[in-house]
Amino acid sequence: MIKIIIIIWIQILQNLVSASILTSIKGSGGGFHITSTKIKSIRIISIIKAIEGDHISSSCFLGLPECSDTNPCPIHHMYAPIREQMNSQLFRTSLYDIIQDPKLKKYHLKS
Repeated sequence: MIKIIIIIWIQILQNLVSASILTSIKGSGGGFHITSTKIKSIRIISIIKAIEGDHISSSCFLGLPECSDTNPCPIHHMYAPIREQMNSQLFRTSLYDIIQDPKLKKYHLKS
């Protein structure tokens, strides 16, 4: 079980490096790094897309490939506005905004 979790974390970190959100440093003193400039500029939608792909912000809620405004699934007209509102909020919110949120201070997040 732990090996599976480590593999998943490695894939997530590799995706974030590929999307230029994190940088990786190899070697005994290596690891992953994000600059303070990147923390302030990166949008949450970019992190989600790097990990999950573009489909998370644009696909049909039911997973139907042909769903669109002109060919809607049964819940398209209910879900599409919610998806747009969610995307808009995630685009407006930076990683810095989340780190600075006072509600998260109890979790001891460090910037």
